[in-house]
Amino acid sequence: MTEPMQPVWIAFPRIPWGSIGWRMGAGEDYWHAWAPWFRSLPEAERDAYKSEWPEPDGWKDFYAFIETGKLPGWFQERQQKIAEAAIPPTLDEDVIEDYHRVLWLIRQHLKRVGADRPLPEESIAELYQSPDGVRWRLSSHATRGGMRLVRQAQ
Repeated sequence: MTEPMQPVWIAFPRIPWGSIGWRMGAGEDYWHAWAPWFRSLPEAERDAYKSEWPEPDGWKDFYAFIETGKLPGWFQERQQKIAEAAIPPTLDEDVIEDYHRVLWLIRQHLKRVGADRPLPEESIAELYQSPDGVRWRLSSHATRGGMRLVRQAQ
């Protein structure tokens, strides 16, 4: 048996599954080392590893994803909620705060046109433009989380 690596959630306990922390920086490096190492184990060793390190809360379906590429249930549910929220802004909307709708808008409908200076209570501030030329400001509260799109005055 090769020297075992710790599961990603033990090596980086502050990075939840699905976080950008697994796609950049030290989390990404570890993930890209761990996944091929795990897949290279003989089936019996993989089964023993999974018994020793069961998936904790928030990591359900992780081993199946690594072994087969099958997307976890939580990811599929999130994608479904985003698809259901695929509604462009109406003329009378000035603020949009529904998480899944904001995700759809910034991923599929709006075009990022720049950054803005975050206010003291914000962690991010970015500027977007809709196909009809309306500008929107995306922000996220530093301590509460959540995202908010606010229509900008023309």
